[in-house]
Amino acid sequence: MSYWSNKRVLVTGGTGFIGTHVIEDLQKLNCKDIVVVRRQNYDLTKEDQVVKLMEDSKPDIVVHLAGLVGGILANKERSAEFFYQNIMMGTLMLHNAWRYGAKKVVSAAAGCGYPENAPVPLKEESFWDGFPQTHSAPYSLAKRM
Repeated sequence: MSYWSNKRVLVTGGTGFIGTHVIEDLQKLNCKDIVVVRRQNYDLTKEDQVVKLMEDSKPDIVVHLAGLVGGILANKERSAEFFYQNIMMGTLMLHNAWRYGAKKVVSAAAGCGYPENAPVPLKEESFWDGFPQTHSAPYSLAKRM
């Protein structure tokens, strides 16, 4: 029996690029109880919806990958929306995972969250060494949090 075989894993953003790969890997690790969140079912920026998600899914582990994404132009044109939606999703998921007894929460940050002048190749320890790339700051700052 693998570690994952008796765990219920909630994956937000499970239909996105990273999420589909995470789900694929969880299945390879013999995880049989994976709950994939879809935006049309739960609005992760609203606490009552996140509470409903936790009550419906009762996860042991939460992998939070969901986010409002859209690139540099969208970040520039809708910076407040990008920050608000991403900070709310992260905050509500973390808080309610704790409230409802999840044992682990894994949350992905963004590569654009590294400081603009971070030395390449990027290293994990340099993630907090400065302000992130200006053009994606509304998104990446919220994901950092």
